[in-house]
Amino acid sequence: MSEKAAILYPEGEVNELYIARALNHCQECKYAVYGIVRTWEAAFDLIARREVQVIVVARRDHIDPNWAPRVEVAGEFSRIVAASTRGSANQRIRQRRARFLRRD
Repeated sequence: MSEKAAILYPEGEVNELYIARALNHCQECKYAVYGIVRTWEAAFDLIARREVQVIVVARRDHIDPNWAPRVEVAGEFSRIVAASTRGSANQRIRQRRARFLRRD
């Protein structure tokens, strides 16, 4: 049985590319798409009623920073590596040291 996912497409968003990106993610992860929700309250309600197990967002800034409860694994941090593409097209991409962001 595949997990069910709801796609959060925030109110006011007008870029259909985000829905396409989220649908592609669901397909790659073999999630059954439950539907599209427009608010975090609706997403939480689906999780609380156990209708979905996953909420998919297309952009990191769609994530509610105040969402709770949250699950974190001690000792595992995601590292984001920034690449510089300045200069000529043949210039090798320079890798930068990852930065850690902390929530207070």
